[in-house]
Amino acid sequence: EGARASSGNKGSLVHVVGATSGDTLADPDFGVVYPDAVKLTRKSETYQWVERTHKRRIREDEHRTRVETSYTYETRWREGTIRSSNFRYPNGHANPGPSPFDARTYVAREVGVGDGFTLTPTLVDELDRAHNVRLLPMGASERDRNGWEPRDPRQIAGRGGDGDVGCPADKHRRKGIIDDDDDDDDDEDDEEEDQYALDSRLPEMPVAIRQPLPDGWRIRGGVVYSGSDSAATTSPLVGDRRVSFTAVPGKQT
Repeated sequence: EGARASSGNKGSLVHVVGATSGDTLADPDFGVVYPDAVKLTRKSETYQWVERTHKRRIREDEHRTRVETSYTYETRWREGTIRSSNFRYPNGHANPGPSPFDARTYVAREVGVGDGFTLTPTLVDELDRAHNVRLLPMGASERDRNGWEPRDPRQIAGRGGDGDVGCPADKHRRKGIIDDDDDDDDDEDDEEEDQYALDSRLPEMPVAIRQPLPDGWRIRGGVVYSGSDSAATTSPLVGDRRVSFTAVPGKQT
């Protein structure tokens, strides 16, 4: 602690305690500027159909066993694009194409620590004390920060509407031969739900955007979204999109 970088230690293993320093990172598409950041991450999600496959073995007699396969379709917020043309029953479950704004991560060109030391890219990747970036409209002042928009992104185009879709056409069954493969992706869905719960507990940093948003996009609940007006409640529609930001700030020890 308090040590300075020395040319005599170049290439050697050193132990340093100090605060990190980053750069001003910016997203040019949405005008998000975060000063003294190590990383700025943009997450892009689309509300779309998800297919689930469930297999159940049924023993008909002591010599024969069959597998009953059922398909269910749910609407969920998902990163990337799910190709509904690959669904077993694509009719009525059409998904939109790719989002015009994909996921991105901006990283400071040089992350310093202490007096004259620079972290390697591997060590920079390990800095993970992230903050949610709660977006505010252009010109929002410090006074606006505590009262602007709902704080929880789930209040906009959020978790309402997730889960099983209740129309009969969304559940299908067929009988087939024995198949040891289990395509049920409930575990993957649980992991995404757990990650969302963790993200929602991160501390927040309000940031006012620096430029007008792209056509059709607006701020709701600290994130930007595009789509139906119902996304402002808890009932998004297939094809609605949302973009959120997290940042790893500098001055970490």
